[in-house]
Amino acid sequence: MQVSLTPRAFEDLKNLDEEVSDEFFDILQKLEDEGMSIKEVSLWEDNRGELLFRLKIKEDKTDHRGFSDIEDGKAVVYNVFHRDEGYENSVKKEVESRIE
Repeated sequence: MQVSLTPRAFEDLKNLDEEVSDEFFDILQKLEDEGMSIKEVSLWEDNRGELLFRLKIKEDKTDHRGFSDIEDGKAVVYNVFHRDEGYENSVKKEVESRIE
């Protein structure tokens, strides 16, 4: 499956430690190779009731998430953030604004 990052998701990754971004890119490569059925992908419901794919990056001291969806047959990643921040309403609204 082809995977792409929105410009804002790419900016999110640039602002993370190199170790975290490397781990995230490893997950994206796995996603490209194996598709959405990998163990790091699960469904998540946003504030509007829309289902998104949640990417879980949890290795060593890393605990980050990314949200994506399928557009035109490819996975599009909208954002990347630390888990502690990711489930606050402000982050949920930010995710939603990136999708619209």
